[in-house]
Amino acid sequence: MRSKVGSGVLAGLFAGVLLSVIMQVMRSTAPDGTQAPTLLMVARILRSESMAVAWVLNLAICGVIGGLYGAFLGSARSYGAALGTGLLYGVVWWVLGGLIAMPLALGNPMFSPVTTDTMRSTAIGSLAGQAIFGMALGLIYVVVYKGGAKAATRTA
Repeated sequence: MRSKVGSGVLAGLFAGVLLSVIMQVMRSTAPDGTQAPTLLMVARILRSESMAVAWVLNLAICGVIGGLYGAFLGSARSYGAALGTGLLYGVVWWVLGGLIAMPLALGNPMFSPVTTDTMRSTAIGSLAGQAIFGMALGLIYVVVYKGGAKAATRTA
């Protein structure tokens, strides 16, 4: 049987690809008025302007977030429960990551995405992206975890 954490990491990576695509398409406006793909903000945590760095770092973060989902919320085995817990989990990570950690890492005050006029639309887009990520994470988790359990049962 697959472990809950391993299933969560795998689900986080798959959902992370979806989130990364959303973030690459979405444009962010910085406090100085310049625009760039939202995903590039992830690379800027490491003082990089490389989209490849942004993808690698974002997927690594999503894998860790997925592993934590498996560890703490891995009992959700129905699609409905996984969708609900995933949605809430995504919103929690939007607050922790998008409103607290990311602004601080970029030298801005906590909650600045929702308190700065030029960044507010980015914050709303980020909330939608994290909600989609969370729901995808929950659904993919169930598929991966149940699929691993069924495979283990068939081979026994």
